[in-house]
Amino acid sequence: MISNTEIIFGLANRTKIYGIAKKIASPEKISLDQIFELGIDGIDGAENYGWHQEDLKILNRTSKKKNFTKIELIENEKLNQDEIIKKYSLDIKSNFLNGIFMHDRLSNKSINLYKKILLPLKVILNIKVGISIYTQEDIRKIEENDLKIDILQLPMNINCNIDASSLVKKGCSVYARSIFLQGIFFSNLKLNFSNQVTKNLIYQKKYLNKLAKSNDMDLGQYLFSESIYLCNKRNYKGVILNTSNINRLSKYLNNHKNLFPNEVHNDLTYPIIDEYLADPRQWKM
Repeated sequence: MISNTEIIFGLANRTKIYGIAKKIASPEKISLDQIFELGIDGIDGAENYGWHQEDLKILNRTSKKKNFTKIELIENEKLNQDEIIKKYSLDIKSNFLNGIFMHDRLSNKSINLYKKILLPLKVILNIKVGISIYTQEDIRKIEENDLKIDILQLPMNINCNIDASSLVKKGCSVYARSIFLQGIFFSNLKLNFSNQVTKNLIYQKKYLNKLAKSNDMDLGQYLFSESIYLCNKRNYKGVILNTSNINRLSKYLNNHKNLFPNEVHNDLTYPIIDEYLADPRQWKM
């Protein structure tokens, strides 16, 4: 834990489903043993992120960690509770899981499925449940429908600055993700995005590198520092950090004490370039 902020390692780079991962042949993978040796507080995983048996063996030894998984409820709407538990190995995972997120866009259908499927699992498995969101409108829908959520994930980067303070006040633990925008800022690859997306990404990378350099940081340090600072200020619970390089991960964690001069931080008053870039699933390839 850093400055009262939990640091969760995300496994999204194991998937080819969305974002930059579609364009990388075989990203380096850090083992869970390596991750926990560095003092990470937990893991943000999912079946679609590539859980495998070795993961389960390691995670079964981490009952005190903040480990999370995600379930797409719409694809499971015809399954009963026992079938869902079996499909996602939740009878095993519940030994080390701290919570389960719904991984569907908020709609009338997904909201009903959340109530029908996930809320009962909260009781059955004695586990926290919540939602992974993408927009400020999702916060409004959660409150409008009086959804009972223990945990929330939201993107926090140059394209997205969602205010979840109303849910924090109700006791919800909020986790910030996508702080590196799927790693696109660290890539020199010529990816086949639309011309407008490419133009915006190039501008953002130049803009952020300038901010980092002006504060004697590299880009990763700056973005990590900014996310920690904002989580502390907003009473968010943690940051979900993702990298495919063990040395870079170690650097972020070991150097964090040098990353907190208050004048560095501008509370994400970056120019908003393109809102849908906050959701890598919407990037056009």
